Amino acid sequence: MGKKYQITTTLLEELSQLLQQEDHSKTLEIEYKKINDKLHFVNRALIAVSSANETIIRATEEIKLLNDICEIIVNAAGYRLAWVGYAGKDEQKSILPMAQAGHEMGYLKTLNISWSDDEKGRDPTGTAIRTGKPRICDNILTDPEFLPWRTEAKNRGYASSIAIPLTQDGETFGSLNIYAVEPNAFDVNEVDLLVKLAENVAFGVTTLRERTQSKQNKTALKGSEERFQTLIEQAPDGIIIIDFEFNIKEVNSAGCKMLKYSPEEILGMNFKEFIPAEEHPDIPAKMAALLKGEACFIEKHIKCKDGTVFSSEMSCRVISTSREVQIFLRDLTLRRRMEEDISKMEKLESIGVLAGGIAHDFNNLLTAILGNISLSLLAIDSDHPAYKRLAAAENASRRAQDLTCQMLTFSKGGTPIKRNASVTDLVKESASFSSHGSEIKCNFLLPPDLWHAEVDSGQISQVIHNLIINAVQASPGGGKIDISAENIILESNQIGALPAGKYVKVAIKDHGTGIPEENLKHIFDPFFTTKAKGTGLGLASSYSIIKKHGGDITVSSKMNGGTTFSFYLPASEKVTLDSNIGEEPLIRGTGKILLMDDEEVVLEVAAEMLKALGYEVVVTREGNETILAYLEAAELMKPFDAVILDLTVPGGMGGKKTLQKLLEINPNIKVIASSGYSSDPVAGEWQKHRFRGFISKPFRLSDLGKTLHEVLFS
Repeated sequence: MGKKYQITTTLLEELSQLLQQEDHSKTLEIEYKKINDKLHFVNRALIAVSSANETIIRATEEIKLLNDICEIIVNAAGYRLAWVGYAGKDEQKSILPMAQAGHEMGYLKTLNISWSDDEKGRDPTGTAIRTGKPRICDNILTDPEFLPWRTEAKNRGYASSIAIPLTQDGETFGSLNIYAVEPNAFDVNEVDLLVKLAENVAFGVTTLRERTQSKQNKTALKGSEERFQTLIEQAPDGIIIIDFEFNIKEVNSAGCKMLKYSPEEILGMNFKEFIPAEEHPDIPAKMAALLKGEACFIEKHIKCKDGTVFSSEMSCRVISTSREVQIFLRDLTLRRRMEEDISKMEKLESIGVLAGGIAHDFNNLLTAILGNISLSLLAIDSDHPAYKRLAAAENASRRAQDLTCQMLTFSKGGTPIKRNASVTDLVKESASFSSHGSEIKCNFLLPPDLWHAEVDSGQISQVIHNLIINAVQASPGGGKIDISAENIILESNQIGALPAGKYVKVAIKDHGTGIPEENLKHIFDPFFTTKAKGTGLGLASSYSIIKKHGGDITVSSKMNGGTTFSFYLPASEKVTLDSNIGEEPLIRGTGKILLMDDEEVVLEVAAEMLKALGYEVVVTREGNETILAYLEAAELMKPFDAVILDLTVPGGMGGKKTLQKLLEINPNIKVIASSGYSSDPVAGEWQKHRFRGFISKPFRLSDLGKTLHEVLFS
């Protein structure tokens, strides 16, 4: 089972260089699916909003408009069912279905709902009309308020739904109802877009009603036109009207905001001025196809007034009555960011495949090294000539362990073990330590009222360390690093794909040589480095850590003008800090311990460590052997006080399955999980798996003593 390893300083260096990242596919698949699902949900809502805007603008009849909107939601955006219900003015407060599309199959006839404040009005549609607020049912199969309609919904494949009120002049007159096949389908970004869609539909209905009235009243006609213009102005897409020579004739507020021009500045400009010259060649052909009546969808880069550029998607159509072209302009920046996030995750996955086995083996080796060093230090006095050398070897092994953790973190996980922490203290301590011994001075600008954050202090310290080291290396002549922090409230998607909320922003700015523009887009890629001795791990691991904390990290740089890295962490609602447990003295104990590990080198040293702490030890190598040993001890009336289980046993029963078997024998058994995989989900959530404690390989004598003491006396 095990191997004999002779460890020399040279071999340690070689193993450190060979370290790759482990594959923990389950964690990454979850991260990958979250991003992919979010992109899918946002995209389909964007499709619904954009397509609906065009339909609303051209609508001439109210019921046809509602049916067209439902068709778009189902056929273009891919939802299961869409229907519109109006609030009846009768005594029963009935809900009248006005339009529908999708897999309805008689569902609406089975509803028997109202918008009154009673049992019949508790469904999402009635609630939305009555309260004037969207009502989301994340899971139809489990939502207790959906119980009366659950069977019919389940039979038609509905898993979640949203009902959004339709409001006119502050009064709710109906509800737009959308059903999806996925549970939890409606996240915050999708809901924002669908609410805007419902607002536009309500505006469209209002406009049509007022337009009908305006045929008899010129004053009403003027009001209808104003409302119709309001609808265009409030559309989330940029709407631009150009003539056949590309001169801009009209633009809505969203278009002005995207292009960063005022309406007065932009009217009369040529639309081709906003498109880079190298993207002009195919424009005449696109215009010719458009004039022939063909659908025209174009992706181009758009230059704004301030010089910034964004990727856009344009939907174009000819307005035959005025010989003009209407352009719906959409910013693709958010979608591109999500696609880049997915790409980065895929790169991390491919690297993790290469790293799995060697990282685990290396941690087992370090367990043997650190364990033997701890035992040796325990056996000699501090003034012994070998003591100093052993302590140095222990520190070197710890640095090797840190490198292993960094590799595992950026590849596949390193589940954060979060505590409520002072960001101010973390920044000061980590930055001061990382810059110690350099010619760089840290200039702190940290407000006294900076919010706390729920973080894994070790991982965030690693991020700050990586960024400070990067800044020091970018300033070979010395100088200063500006380190600032601030409380910030973000709107949805203001920074990357972060949801709206409170965040703590930390910025680290150097005054060095800067980063070339062509390198910026690769700066967080694993193994990308421009330094001769760089590993390319620091910024990649920092990116992964911040993402796993629910935050984001950005970079800006100018050649010879310095570089600024900024990261955002969700602020904590807690006021008081969680206590941090410092370095513990060596804690001895007594009792009988059952130790399971598949590596002989780990078994040997861990058993000696347990004996040195005062415990009696029995060792096993896999789950079945462990269960037999536990049962035999119980029959002899010499039970074990605690069990230590290695989580991963290739070819045998591992720790998690062994624990389940042992719990069937003794529900009160005290079991500690042990693993060389820092990214194993059990590491951060061992309580959920019914372990009493967790110890990460490699461990020292003090780590082992402390964990056993806590478990035995808990």
